[in-house]
Amino acid sequence: MYNAAKFRLQSELNRLKPITFTQPTEAPKEFVVPFEEMFDKKFVWFPGDYFLELNIKTDVPKVDLVKKYRFTIFESFTENLKNHKKGFAIGAGVFWESPDYAGSWVEIEERNSWN
Repeated sequence: MYNAAKFRLQSELNRLKPITFTQPTEAPKEFVVPFEEMFDKKFVWFPGDYFLELNIKTDVPKVDLVKKYRFTIFESFTENLKNHKKGFAIGAGVFWESPDYAGSWVEIEERNSWN
């Protein structure tokens, strides 16, 4: 579904693109909706405290590794990430990366335990 929607969006933007490119061309909503729906369905970065455990297993058990981390997603981070949808109409975040939607810097803290 993603690749087909991406192809349709890119084709439509190429069709609409003016000869002189002074501003980004926006695709009609019908070409953007599939990406907005995918984004909303898969978005998981809501405000809160998160715990991450990285567990690396190898074929040599004595070098296996377990690391625990904690990080916080603030409301402003969530809103910043959700703003990425605004670029979908011009293809940003779909088939090219825009510096307007850079994301947020999240501080990750290593933990010895979950306490």
